[in-house]
Amino acid sequence: MNTGMLFAGFTALATGCLLRAGQNSLLPVFFLVAAALILLWRIRGTPDLTPVVFLLVVCMGWGYAGFTEARMEALAREAMEEEVLILEVRTAPRETARGYQGDFRGTGRFRSLRVRLQTPEPLEPDTRVRLDGTLLMIPDPARGLGQADWRNILRGEGIWLQGFVSRNQYEALPAVRRSLSGAVLVARSRFATKLKMEIPREAPVVLAAVFGDKSGLDDEFLDSTSLLGIRHLFAVSGMHAGAFALLLVLLCAGFGITGRGRLAVTGAGMAGFCLLSGMTPSVIRAGLMLLIHQYCEYHRIEKSMGAALGISGLIMLLVNPFYVLSAGFLLSYSAVSGLAFVYPLLKRRLPLPEPLLAGFSAWVMGLPFQEVFGRSSPAGMVLSVLFAPVLLVLVPAGVVLFLLAEVPVLFPVLARGIALPARLITWPVEMAGQHGTGILNAIMLPLPVTDPARKMLFFGIWTLVLGLDRKAEQMRPKGRYGGGFLAVLCLLQVLFIAVPVHPRGVLVAFLDVGQGDCVAVVHRGRVMLVDAGTMGAGERAVLPWLRAMGLRKVDLMVVSHNHEDHVGGLIPVLRQMPVDSVLVASGSGPPQDMEGEAMKVLALHRGRQFVWNGLKFRAVSPERGFSGEPNENSLALYMESGGMELLLTGDLEGPQLKNLGQIPEAGVTGPMILKAPHHGSRYSLDPAVLDRIRPDLVVISAGPGNRYGHPHPEVLDYWQDRGVPVLRTDRQGEIRVRGFRGKLKVSTWLEPAV
Repeated sequence: MNTGMLFAGFTALATGCLLRAGQNSLLPVFFLVAAALILLWRIRGTPDLTPVVFLLVVCMGWGYAGFTEARMEALAREAMEEEVLILEVRTAPRETARGYQGDFRGTGRFRSLRVRLQTPEPLEPDTRVRLDGTLLMIPDPARGLGQADWRNILRGEGIWLQGFVSRNQYEALPAVRRSLSGAVLVARSRFATKLKMEIPREAPVVLAAVFGDKSGLDDEFLDSTSLLGIRHLFAVSGMHAGAFALLLVLLCAGFGITGRGRLAVTGAGMAGFCLLSGMTPSVIRAGLMLLIHQYCEYHRIEKSMGAALGISGLIMLLVNPFYVLSAGFLLSYSAVSGLAFVYPLLKRRLPLPEPLLAGFSAWVMGLPFQEVFGRSSPAGMVLSVLFAPVLLVLVPAGVVLFLLAEVPVLFPVLARGIALPARLITWPVEMAGQHGTGILNAIMLPLPVTDPARKMLFFGIWTLVLGLDRKAEQMRPKGRYGGGFLAVLCLLQVLFIAVPVHPRGVLVAFLDVGQGDCVAVVHRGRVMLVDAGTMGAGERAVLPWLRAMGLRKVDLMVVSHNHEDHVGGLIPVLRQMPVDSVLVASGSGPPQDMEGEAMKVLALHRGRQFVWNGLKFRAVSPERGFSGEPNENSLALYMESGGMELLLTGDLEGPQLKNLGQIPEAGVTGPMILKAPHHGSRYSLDPAVLDRIRPDLVVISAGPGNRYGHPHPEVLDYWQDRGVPVLRTDRQGEIRVRGFRGKLKVSTWLEPAV
C-alpha cells in the first residue's frame, strides 16, 4: 500500500473542496498543494502521470463540493418556504444569552438538512418542533479581518440554516421514538446533574474534557484558556479520542484480546465514544484512524499512520465535502500530518525530548489554521504537552464514571477521585486569570496568524526542508546534514511569525460591529481604539481584529460616550488585553463597568490637545462643563498629522454639532476623512457645519437592516449632491483607510469602494 499516494489523493480532494467552498484565504489550499507535492517528490518510482492525476482529483473535489452545495442550498430554500416545518432535536441544548441553542434535523424529505435554532426553553433530545419555516435564515459571511466566517463554519458542521424563535412561534411535539443518539444525550444530561452534585467545582471541566460540553465554564475561565493557548483541551478532539483509544488498547492487552477481537473491541469502543462526544469531525477522524491503524497492524502493513490519515480523510470528505471547512477537521489532520511526516525528521535531527518534538510537529503544521482561534502560542504548545498525561487519565476515567453513574456506592467515590486530575488543569487556568491579562500577554507570546503572505513563506521554507531531507539521505550516510541548522530554522520561523509587520503610514480601520461604532488607528505598531461596539462585538469583531493584526495591547482607549452601542463590547477587551490609558468626554466619566479597573482615565473637553505616538489630536467637543444628553456630550477628536486629516464624531448631534465647524479648513495637511455623526442619523445633518468641513471621504458605521433606519436617506442625498463618496459598514463591512505621503488608499471587506 502506497501511503504517500493515499495522502496525496486526500490532499488533492481537500484542495478541490476548499477551492469550491469559497475560503476567504487560499492559504490552506497552498498548504495542501505543497504537502501533496512534497510527498509526490519523496515517493520513489512515481509515474510521470501523477501530477495529472493529482489535478484530476482536485477537479473532482471541486465538482463534488459544488454538487453538494447546490443540492443543500436548494433544500434549504425549500425549507424556508415551508409554512410549517417539523424538526427533531439532535443535540443537547446549550444555554446562551438569548435562550437555548441546539441543533435540529429535518424530517421527511428534509431529513438530510440540519438547522441551528435558538429557543426560549431547553428541549429534550428527539423532541419534534413544529415552526414557521420563514423564521430560518442563512448566516452572513465574515465582514472583517479576524472575524469568523459563520457561513463556512456552520457548513463545516453540516448546518445550512439557523434561526431565532420566540415561545409563540413554535410548538414542541412529543418524540415519536427514542433514537440511540437521543438516549445517549438524555443519559449525559442525567450524568452531568449527578456529577455537579458531587464535585460542583470540577464538574464543568470533566464535562468539557470528556463530552465537549462547555456550558458550565464561565467566560473568565474560557478567556484564560484562550490566553494560555489551551482552549482546545476543553473541546473534544483527536487528543481526547487518542486518550480513550489508549484505554481500549490497554484493556485488550490486559485481557489477551488480539486479532479480529481487538478490531471489534476498538471499533465498538470508538463508536461509543463518538456518540458520547457529539460526533464532531475531529472525533470521527480519530475513530476512523484508529480502526484503519489497527487494521494495518493486523495485516502487517507498514506506515499505517499515513494510510490511516489518507483513507480516513477521503472517507470523511466523501460523506461531507464541507467538513474541510471545519476547524476541528483542519486542526486534527494538520496535527496528525505533523506527527506523521515532520516528527520523524525532527526526531532524527534534534536531540530533544520526544514529547516536545511531537508537540512542536503537531503545532507547527496546524499553525495556518489556528486563525479560527484568533491566536497561536508556542507556550500553548508546551502546556498542551504538559497537560497530555492529565488527559490520558481524565478522559478514560470520565467515560468509566459515566458508565458507572447508576451505581450508588461507587459513583460518589469515583467522582471525588476524578476531581484530582481535573483540578490539575483548573488550578493553573484560575491562577492565570487572577494574575491579569498583562502578564499573560507578556509571557505567552501570542502569534498573529492571519497574514497569508508570511505564512506562505513559512510553509515554503518547511517545504524546502522536507524536500531536502530526501536528497540529504542520498548524499550523506544516515542523512546527517546539520541538526543545528534545523534547530535554528525552527527558532527563526517562530520569531518570524511572532514579530508582526504593520503597514507604513497611518491605518484607520472602521470595524464592522453591527449597529455601533469602533474605529482603530494604527501607527508604528501601536493602536488607538475609539469605542468598542455593542454587546458581543468585543468577542466577535474587536478582539479577533486586534489579534489578527498582531497587536498585543491597546495603547489608548477612547470612549466617545456611554451608550451601549459604543461601550457594550469594551469589557471583553479589557479582560483579555492590557489597556494603558483611557480617554473619556468631560462631564460623562468612564462607563460604569470600567469602575475599579486599574488604568489611567483622563477626561477631555473642547480645545484640549495631545500627541499620541507621533500623531496630533485635538478635542473639538464637548464644551467644558457640558453634561447634557450622552449623544450631545460625545467626545469628538480631530487628527491633523500622518499625511491625512481625520474627524471622529461619536454620536454628536443637535446644537453641539456647531463645534465641528471649529476645525481648520479641510485639505490643509492632507485628505480629510469624516466619520459621520450618529451613524448617519437625520438629526446629525447640519449643512451649515458640514459645508465647512468638506471631507474627501465619509464613512458611516451602521448595522445591516437596523431598526433605526440609519443612515437616513437625506444624509446620503446630501453627500451625493456634493460629490463626496460615502462608504458604509452595513454594506462594505470593514473599511480601511491608509494615509501615506499625502495619499489615501481605501479598501473594503465586502463590496468594492466607490
